[in-house]
Amino acid sequence: CMQAVGLSVAVHDAHQTVRKQADWRTTLPGGHGAVREVCDLLIDAQQVAQT
Repeated sequence: CMQAVGLSVAVHDAHQTVRKQADWRTTLPGGHGAVREVCDLLIDAQQVAQT
């Protein structure tokens, strides 16, 4: 499944199998702001692309 998406992401403390397949890994563990980290990354990238 992870190969089917444009950018695959794993949280920092994800299982080793998931981390190996991910394009990017968060610096924060699951349940401690990892999703927010990904959202902020995407928002920042969109803002840069628009300028």
